[in-house]
Amino acid sequence: IYKQNFSFLKKNEEKKRIYNLLPNYEKYLFFLTDGDSIGTKKFPWREKDIIFLLNKYKPKNIIELGSGSSTFIFSQYCKERNSKLLSVDESKKWLELTKNALNINELLPYKNIVLKKSYIEKNSKGNSYKINLPSDFDFIYIDGPTDRVDGIRMPNLDIIKLFNKSIFPKVIAIDVRFKTVLEILKNHHYSKYKFIPSTFYLCRQNKNPLNFIYFGRLYYTCIFLRKY
Repeated sequence: IYKQNFSFLKKNEEKKRIYNLLPNYEKYLFFLTDGDSIGTKKFPWREKDIIFLLNKYKPKNIIELGSGSSTFIFSQYCKERNSKLLSVDESKKWLELTKNALNINELLPYKNIVLKKSYIEKNSKGNSYKINLPSDFDFIYIDGPTDRVDGIRMPNLDIIKLFNKSIFPKVIAIDVRFKTVLEILKNHHYSKYKFIPSTFYLCRQNKNPLNFIYFGRLYYTCIFLRKY
């Protein structure tokens, strides 16, 4: 069933729609990875998911864990709306590529857009960034760090660390990280949030909320919305 859904989405058509929505995005991707940005090539509708979330919830302070193709969308949004972005990544090379691509598209230098390198903290429970994240943000997008520990996929623990500090962002968006979603669902602070299985379910009116899982992995952006 789900394979049929993927063929129906027609990646090339989706990419064309995204490029129409973001006129400089194709140029950005070219300078980012010579036009070979993995996430965009495999799942181009994710960019539409991000645009949907930004337009709907209008965040003023954004944290992005894992820089790359999505950084352009967040940066353009922040420059247009006078919002703030902190984008964190563990790869110095990837951050430099991202900065250069943003520079070429005149999104840097800009005081409200900050890119930072951070080491990864690994343990038997999962990965997180070794960085003190600010508390005054209302939107977090989780697409990093790497979700593997000794070759095994593990959850991102940054959001749990924030919960333990009594920091509860208004919107938590998670890209393709099934175990991170499960980690939040198991946490006692989950009661503060409404779980929306995916933006596919939210804005495309998919009738089956379990369709966001495909062989145990997420293929759409799942979100948690704070209730109060």
